[in-house]
Amino acid sequence: MTDDRDTTHERELIARYENAMHRMQSATAFCFERGDALFTPRHARVGLNGIMADHGALVTLLVEKGVIDRLEYLEAVARGAEREAQSMVERARRLSGSPNLEFA
Repeated sequence: MTDDRDTTHERELIARYENAMHRMQSATAFCFERGDALFTPRHARVGLNGIMADHGALVTLLVEKGVIDRLEYLEAVARGAEREAQSMVERARRLSGSPNLEFA
């Protein structure tokens, strides 16, 4: 059973994740548009599909076995998305030569 604090915290974690994913997407698009060889449409799509399938299956298994709960998962995924977003922003900064480049 969750109380209002858990629900509010979950919403905050989901918002953090969504914000980081948007930031990462914007930085990735910036790099792609400038011809960064790491980013091709095929590379992105194939990798994304495989990762999504693996990730979803693993999370389902861990929650069903009681190894982690939903809140722990949301906290970890928000942190991971924020780390990846920062990495992409730093890549875009190097590519652009603009150390203050930022993405929302």
